[in-house]
Amino acid sequence: MQAALPRMRQNGWGRIINIALVNGKRGDPGRAAYCSAKHGLIGLTRVAALETATDGITVNAICPGLIDTPFIQNQLAGWAAMHGLTTDEALDKIYLPLVPQKRMLDPGEVATMVRYLVSEEGRGITAQAINVSAGWIMH
Repeated sequence: MQAALPRMRQNGWGRIINIALVNGKRGDPGRAAYCSAKHGLIGLTRVAALETATDGITVNAICPGLIDTPFIQNQLAGWAAMHGLTTDEALDKIYLPLVPQKRMLDPGEVATMVRYLVSEEGRGITAQAINVSAGWIMH
């Protein structure tokens, strides 16, 4: 943001999207540093949005939940190995009980929100931390 904002201000237009994950809105045992960083990113998003509100720039954060990516698949494999489960059992027992829709997100669902926020139609949305979480986070 620090590198991009001067040019955006010069152009009178810009869109910044930070990815805070659901961890920016909740805590997880054993992940104090990670969750603190994500909470801080939401705070930074809101301050930057206020500081650029009259410059044609919007600044938002997206808070995705469980996305079906290689990273998450590796985490599931680790959890499965640690608990003597298959990866599907780990998903069903560890993660999906937290998700009302009982599913992982497709990366395209997050991309759709990003496309909207960077579009001209999204110009009225700034200083927000938007959940794309299949219901995992509701605030």
